[in-house]
Amino acid sequence: MVSAVRMNYITVSILLVVLLLLVESCVHNGVTYQPGEEYQESPCKTCECGHDGWPICFSRSCGQPSCGPFQTPVVKAGDCCASCP
Repeated sequence: MVSAVRMNYITVSILLVVLLLLVESCVHNGVTYQPGEEYQESPCKTCECGHDGWPICFSRSCGQPSCGPFQTPVVKAGDCCASCP
């Protein structure tokens, strides 16, 4: 017969495994993120891995810079917002 202490240990172990299976991770560009972890999806978009395995993303909005005459704002590689040349 299995003792009550051993039975409780087995029950708790099973519950922990079930809980770990319920918390899902997120995968972006081949990298796995745990719930609550943040990552940059793009220069303008930051995401956080949700507890359901789906990302929650926020996009940064940019204002239009006031450049001098004959200057056109440009977005440089790796930047989110346009700036004056």
